[in-house]
Amino acid sequence: MNESKGQAMLLTVILLSGVVLASTSLAGLLILYQLRQATDAKDSMRAIFAADAGLEWAFYNETRATPQAYPHVINLSDGAKVTITYDSNDSLPIKVVGQYGRVARAFQANSPVGGESKFDVMFVLDRSGSIIDTELALVKAAANAFIDTIVPSLTGSHVGLVSFATDATLDQHLTDNGAAVKVSIDAMSNKNRGQTNLSQAIDLADGEFNNLHTIHERPEVKDVMIVVTDGDPNQNKPGDTRTARIAAALEADEARLADIEIYVVGIGVTPSTEAFLKTDIADDVAHYYPIADFSGLEDILEAIAEAILSTREVGP
Repeated sequence: MNESKGQAMLLTVILLSGVVLASTSLAGLLILYQLRQATDAKDSMRAIFAADAGLEWAFYNETRATPQAYPHVINLSDGAKVTITYDSNDSLPIKVVGQYGRVARAFQANSPVGGESKFDVMFVLDRSGSIIDTELALVKAAANAFIDTIVPSLTGSHVGLVSFATDATLDQHLTDNGAAVKVSIDAMSNKNRGQTNLSQAIDLADGEFNNLHTIHERPEVKDVMIVVTDGDPNQNKPGDTRTARIAAALEADEARLADIEIYVVGIGVTPSTEAFLKTDIADDVAHYYPIADFSGLEDILEAIAEAILSTREVGP
């Protein structure tokens, strides 16, 4: 009997020891994991700082009378490494990669001088019956100001125009002729006081980006669509929003599958319409711009132009 009790006690001690060892090992692994996370976070910040320093060097280099050749590598005093390359065929030609340890961070940017931004931009502008003459005039002024900011050119950005009411029309193919785009913008009319066929408008703009129009579309250049509207789509009859929303969302999803970036400006829309435009038409919340009335449209389009042309982080 005593021997059995002793064996049972021994077994209990062994089991408890195993649990303690396992817990200790797990705690040790968790501590190592947390240390690794902390190290990676610090390394990530150093990599970002390195990339930012490299970007400053690249901007300075571009302003020099005789820029240094690319690729260019800089080894920083803290052990970080920066690699700067330049691809003239990319819409954001400068790429900077900062690396520290096993972590790398990258940025891309436009050249501050001596280079041009390369984007194909399609305006999709609402001219439906809810937009009165004075408001349409503000749309035209804002769109024309956007053209002045983008500055279309043969080797730089190209711009086109789709406008929509009951029917959508392709008013201007993608072109490097900014003056021609402005003529098309100024020719927009709301005299028919039509409905809001957003799905057909997105489809027409998407079609302009595809390879069927090789004299207009440039496959190697980033495609951007800018939708400006003041209300819900209702392509069949006034108030028929459910079917129209579904159709427009499907067209926007199809455009995104073709790697088309979609910005949306919602002017004085209801909360329900804003949720639809933000969630189903724009790429994401950052691509949706709400304004109360048409007087603020020029500033919003200026902000979108800056967003399109600005530096962006391109991933880990």
